[in-house]
Amino acid sequence: MKLGLPDTLTYEQWLFALQWFENKCAYCGAESVFLVREHLVPVAKGGGVTALNIVPACQPCNSSKGPKRAHLWIYEKFGMTKGKEIVDRIVAYLTEVKEVKVEEE
Repeated sequence: MKLGLPDTLTYEQWLFALQWFENKCAYCGAESVFLVREHLVPVAKGGGVTALNIVPACQPCNSSKGPKRAHLWIYEKFGMTKGKEIVDRIVAYLTEVKEVKVEEE
């Protein structure tokens, strides 16, 4: 992890993300036995390992996205219509995560 970036994602938060996305890639929806912790805002652009910056992704999506910001890559890869569906689903997830975090504090 890049020095100084937040690294606060708990195991429970990761399990919540996996459950929320039904153990599928947050981007393409592929089922995979191996999902990685994907940074919506890449480490290279200041994104930490936090509940509001990590979603599960399959290895092909993780590799394809690289250091791009998620929303830009999504529209580039999936087009406007499918891309909007994906972005809306991720925003719904992040909204729920934010609400859960507020309730816990």
